[in-house]
Amino acid sequence: MTQDAPIERHAPPPATPYINLVPGQRAWNSATKYGKKVCIFGDSHLRHVKRNLINQSLTNASADLHWDSGMKTGRLSKYADIVLAEEKPDLVVISIGTNDIHETCNPDYIANEIINVGILSKKHGVKKVFITAVLPRKSFKLRKLINQVNDILIGLCHVHDFVFIKHQANITLKHLNEGGKHLNHDGVRLFASNIVDCVNYFIQISGKTNSNQNK
Repeated sequence: MTQDAPIERHAPPPATPYINLVPGQRAWNSATKYGKKVCIFGDSHLRHVKRNLINQSLTNASADLHWDSGMKTGRLSKYADIVLAEEKPDLVVISIGTNDIHETCNPDYIANEIINVGILSKKHGVKKVFITAVLPRKSFKLRKLINQVNDILIGLCHVHDFVFIKHQANITLKHLNEGGKHLNHDGVRLFASNIVDCVNYFIQISGKTNSNQNK
């Protein structure tokens, strides 16, 4: 993503009972940057996501990006604990798991480790947790394991009332670079767009709920 490239934003359709959001077709309008404070945690997939473009695209919210190359779920849990205590965000997006995937990994263990970061976030007072799908890999064996992790995550997000961001709805193998692990330019744009869409959608529907309750 170049520094001045816009984020292609689309509004998700109505959520399922566990808010399994999928990008749709209608564009959002940005608003003045105030309101919800968002922390986005992840690995090197966040490297080329520009914080200023995320914040230009969020509605009534601003975000900080916290990532490290090679980040795994276990290390993220320790790192997030420190950041959450300092920043006290309203919303948290967790995009992790790629570096935990290998041919002998345990999908159930990885999914639960990701969910544990969400549970930790709630303990720090976070109002809503967003868990993103683990992104695809070119290796067929690894894609099979990733699909298993994502299927488990969907169920666990339902149990814990977390939002699951379904990247696999529009990010495919053609959005990976030649190495087969990281996203290419178009993939980064979709990755950022999916996160923005889902956070904006949640803020919109939660705002309507609060407005109705106050009537």
